[in-house]
This record gives sequence, C-alpha cells and structure tokens, in this order.
Amino acid sequence: MKPYTITITGIDGCGKSTVIHQLIKKQKEVPEAYQVLACTNFHDTPNAPFSELSQGMDALSQYADIRKDPTIKYVALYLKMTLFGAIEQFFADYYQPNVLITERHPLVGSLVYGNLYLQMNSKLNLQENSTWNESLLEEQQIPWASILHWFKLENKRLGRRIDFWELPAYLVKIQQQQLSELIPSLATLFRTTLPQKIIHFQIEENIAATRVGQHKPKEIHESEQHLIYLHQAYLKALKYMEKQGVAVTYLVVQGKDPNDLMNDVWRAIYP
Repeated sequence: MKPYTITITGIDGCGKSTVIHQLIKKQKEVPEAYQVLACTNFHDTPNAPFSELSQGMDALSQYADIRKDPTIKYVALYLKMTLFGAIEQFFADYYQPNVLITERHPLVGSLVYGNLYLQMNSKLNLQENSTWNESLLEEQQIPWASILHWFKLENKRLGRRIDFWELPAYLVKIQQQQLSELIPSLATLFRTTLPQKIIHFQIEENIAATRVGQHKPKEIHESEQHLIYLHQAYLKALKYMEKQGVAVTYLVVQGKDPNDLMNDVWRAIYP
C-alpha cells in the first residue's frame, strides 16, 4: 500500500529545514509510522540512496550561487529534483511507512522556483564550456562525470536526445506550458505525483530575509525582493493544488516557539 504523502513548503527562512530535522530525529522511534525526506538535499536524509550524487548536485548549485548565475542554478535545481521519484519510491518500498513526509516537492517547487529562475535569466544557454574548466570543478568538489552520467541515464529513461548544454532551453520550453500540461510533464520528469497534503509555513518576507544566510551562505534567490515573489508564487501554486484535490494547511510560523510549532505540525500531520 502506498504511503500517504505530505509535503512541507514555505519560502526560504521560514523554518522548514529545522522542523524536518526534528521529524527525522523522531522517526527513529516509530519508523513504520512515517519517514521523512529532505528535498532537494537528499544527502541530509539518513539512509537515502544517491547521497553522493545529491551532494555533487548541491555543490553545483552552490557553484551557481558563487557565480551569481541563475542559469546554472536553474539546471542544478532540475538535476536535484530528478532524484526525487527514485528516492521516494525507495522509502515507500523498503520502509513501507504509513506516511511519507517531504521537505518541498518538485511538482510544487517547479511552479515557484522554476518561474523565478526563468525571470532571473537573461539567456537560454549555459556559460560557454570553457568557463567550466576542470580546476574550477575540482575546487568546488563537483563530481562532473557522475552528474553527466546521471543526465545520460535520464535521457535514456525519457527517450530524449538532448545535449547537456541544451538543458536551459529545454527547461524553459517545459516551464512555459499551461498548468494543465505542465504538471503532467513535470510528473514524468521527476517520477512522482502530487502530494496528498501540503503543510505551508507562512512568514513575513522581511523576517525570513533576516534568517537566511545565518547558518550557510545566501543563495541567489534569497533577497527580500525574491522572497516576496516566492511568497506570491506559492499562494498561486497552492490555490491550483487545492483545485486538484490536494489538502492544504496554512501555518503561521513567525513568533512561534519551536515546541509549539512542532505541535502544530503534528496536529496537521495527524489531525
């Protein structure tokens, strides 16, 4: 029997990761009750497959932040989300939990972050290959060969024939589809379906902006201006999700004691 799927969403700085890590600690007590996936940094999930590949793709994402390059960031996000379906299936098959909880979801995140990166990009192609020299990749500890191998495997699975450097234009074409066509396309790309429930953390953008970058370098989309855009994009995406039959619970998280927030999350998971 497939697990009931729940996704926790919210703009950067709202506290998703903190709650997810608390849930991961608790799941050891009742592993058959629920399992938790940290998406898109799957390597933060205990026992997750493809951890090394996930770390490499995250290194590519961090490289994009250093270069302030939204095109590479867009591609890195796509690559990371292609791992989702296989890892989701692994946990469903081998742990057989009643509930599977994920931090973010590729079908939701693509409607939010994908559109933002589209707007941030002024071109459709990656930087010229010459800028991706071996020394830079080694400095960032990016396993380039493994990433390209995974990309080729995805090409084979999808029956497509595109070069890696054509990915930005390919993703733009997909992202520009109407929602009724976009969601099925993304479901095929990421080997997943819509979650059955979304728990959305709400926080004022200016407060979230003061939180991001406290424990790690800021990502290129984490300015207050971009967080405002992401907040509005989430609300629009969630309205669409509700029309598709997805249950959505909104939790105001600012000013909440961590224990009180966890209690609210538990009540949303097990109403």
